[in-house]
Amino acid sequence: MMVTMGAVLVTEGCRKIKLQYYGFKLASSAGKENSPVTEVEPYIPFNINPTGMQPLLTTSYLLAFPSIMASIFRSPFWENLKEILNPMTSVGGSPWIYYLTYAFFVFVFNIFDIANLPKEISDYLNKMSARVPKIKPGRATVDYLTKIQTSTRFWGGLNH
Repeated sequence: MMVTMGAVLVTEGCRKIKLQYYGFKLASSAGKENSPVTEVEPYIPFNINPTGMQPLLTTSYLLAFPSIMASIFRSPFWENLKEILNPMTSVGGSPWIYYLTYAFFVFVFNIFDIANLPKEISDYLNKMSARVPKIKPGRATVDYLTKIQTSTRFWGGLNH
């Protein structure tokens, strides 16, 4: 039960960054004419695990590729590579080398997440006349979003 709860927490957990919009008024703020900022409830979600299963699947496909090529082409090169990457044969290294390689590729493919690029998010916020409260638009926003994204992914910050 604890493993399931941990998996749900990592999968569904996100850090919400509140936004402020300029240039329009909501009906609920009609009485506050002197305020240039209308705060609504939108936010930018930074997921703890934004890539989901993608790194695991990509690593599995990458490590299975020599076996697929060996079955198609039957060449000695692919057959040898298949045996080297097979943790159950004595030709390759010990099984822990295979699993260490697997973990390394999962980590590498997890880093290549391009879903939340802080520079693009900052540019989009400027186009929408939005900003992160207490952070200047532009380079300061990019730096702030990069810091938040890194801390969320590697340290699991929730709902801050």
